[in-house]
Amino acid sequence: AHVYRRYGSPNTKELGDAIAALEGGESGLACSSGMGAILAALLAVCKRGDVLVAPRDPYGGTYDLLVNDFDRFGISVRLEDVLDLVRLDATLSELYAAATAGASGRIAVFVEMFSNPLVKVADIPAISKLCKKYGCVLIVDNTFGTPVQLKPLKQGADMVVHSATKFLGGHNDAMAGALVGSSEYVTSAAGMVARWGLAASPFDSWLVLRGIQTLEVRIQRQWQSASILSQQLSAHPLPLRVHAAQGCSIVALEVPNGLDGAAAAIDAFQLITLCPSLGGVATTVSHSASSSHSFLPRDRRIALGITDGLLRISVGLEHVDDIWVDLERGIFAA
Repeated sequence: AHVYRRYGSPNTKELGDAIAALEGGESGLACSSGMGAILAALLAVCKRGDVLVAPRDPYGGTYDLLVNDFDRFGISVRLEDVLDLVRLDATLSELYAAATAGASGRIAVFVEMFSNPLVKVADIPAISKLCKKYGCVLIVDNTFGTPVQLKPLKQGADMVVHSATKFLGGHNDAMAGALVGSSEYVTSAAGMVARWGLAASPFDSWLVLRGIQTLEVRIQRQWQSASILSQQLSAHPLPLRVHAAQGCSIVALEVPNGLDGAAAAIDAFQLITLCPSLGGVATTVSHSASSSHSFLPRDRRIALGITDGLLRISVGLEHVDDIWVDLERGIFAA
């Protein structure tokens, strides 16, 4: 069956099947990256004339894709506060009326289980209920949540996507993505993945499969440490704004003095490493204003809450006391 690498490989199939099993889905597909998985998932359900409702503040790469590329496919993108259920209901009602009148096609909704980098939590059961009310397809990015505890398909989502580079791989040495859903949606996405060369490589698939073996052990430790650190940061004598959520090992904090303060904190860290990725065994930091969201106009970025002093911490497996000592070193340097 595996006659040509672009169409997949035994390792790629095994990874897709493994993530589908973790998410409780009917079928899964491993892609070359998280962005590849998002693109394949969205285009598997959207075509010319359809409307995609997405968050105003998604991961920077997702925003870039939706704003700069979807127009060429004839797919309208509505960036909304999808976590505001009253607003989402009104938006979907308006779009449903237009679709019923023949002015547009299918409506799809894309959300992040936990937003990146501000860790805002999506109420998937409530959003799913609204999507079913208006006949929309719901796609959820569960990269930050992981299927260890949160399974969007069980809460009413139609498809789930992952950047498997992050927590699923868990060692910052692989690049892959995945999508999970019904056989119909995944088969549609698989054709696109093959035509566009978006399949995960055999070696990256093997690395992520290796990482999945320790996923639950790693993520439980990371969640526990993140919870402790977020409480300590919230109680810190310096005025820090902390963004965190239960069941997520990402903690974002805003240090004083903007860009200069962020740079000083990063320079002062000794244990915590500057890294654009996340989800590995080592604690890392990234500065969204100069990396994932650097292409946004500053006023728009600030309005979304991604300030100059915002640092995104991906909590690793080190002893939580060691992480805390290093965090304080950076905070006081800012």
